Amino acid sequence: MRQHGRSSPRRTRAPSSGGSCSLAWPGIGSTELAQLVRLQDKVSILLTTEKPIYQPGQTIHVRALALDRRNGDAWATQAYVSRQLDPTDLAPAFRSLQEALALDSSNTTAWHYLAISLAESGDMDKALAAWHRSVMANPSYAQGLAYLGLGYYWRRQYDSASRWADSSIAVEPNYLLGRTTVGQVAVELGNVARGRAAFAAARRLGSDVEAVNTLAGSALAEARGGSTREARRILRRAEALATAYAPAPLHTAVYMAQAYAALGDAKHAIAWLRRYTPREDLHFQLHLRCDPPYDRASRRCCSCAEGAQPMAASSLVG
Repeated sequence: MRQHGRSSPRRTRAPSSGGSCSLAWPGIGSTELAQLVRLQDKVSILLTTEKPIYQPGQTIHVRALALDRRNGDAWATQAYVSRQLDPTDLAPAFRSLQEALALDSSNTTAWHYLAISLAESGDMDKALAAWHRSVMANPSYAQGLAYLGLGYYWRRQYDSASRWADSSIAVEPNYLLGRTTVGQVAVELGNVARGRAAFAAARRLGSDVEAVNTLAGSALAEARGGSTREARRILRRAEALATAYAPAPLHTAVYMAQAYAALGDAKHAIAWLRRYTPREDLHFQLHLRCDPPYDRASRRCCSCAEGAQPMAASSLVG
């Protein structure tokens, strides 16, 4: 408000977590107008940039996430952002997911992020239970179905893995993760033809870095089927495409390493794993511990397999 010319408000200190404060405008002479304002701690805004340090002349890109504390989807999104900001620390994500599920116990996305976080923390039993909750809440949730396939794949329970992976593409035939999961499970079951077909289908669905990842899957299938020359031909193509991505994306490093390991080429497998940073990324460590193709490479069992001795997650990249 203005009273005979320019004036600026005098503000009382706002409470940190909601409450009331007053704004007062000093007028001319002895006149003063005041308004009581009610502040509610309802929305938090998280600002992030894609990197911590910028050079002169570079464009700063800022993302804003507004968190409505009464919205379960917002809390699930907060968990996702926390995982991306620091993939070595799951505590913030767990806190956000607890809030999300307290608000809405049928939130499929929250159950999924809880499941993957539990898997990364080493509790595959609870992870599988959480993925089951996600598909109970929504039986057509393709991501939850595909990850149930991956969960049982990580447990070496391939028949169960195959059923859930098939379910994911039954509800969503164009779902790339469903197709690659079918391929991965088929290779471990020794059905190279089905694995080859699944990765070929995934390649037709994907683009950009997914083209590299699906080629790596095809090379793995060929190598496990004994077609060494074809596997190396596919890997040469994948290597050419992968030059566009530096540093190497997590799954590209993991899948290229698996293909080389299947060929007995430990040098290239380890080199690919070392191209990903940070090594402490808990999802990266999950793949090193639990992906079946590394069983052959390390000649040791994965800690996620029932009754097996634990494998050092860094043994392939140390």
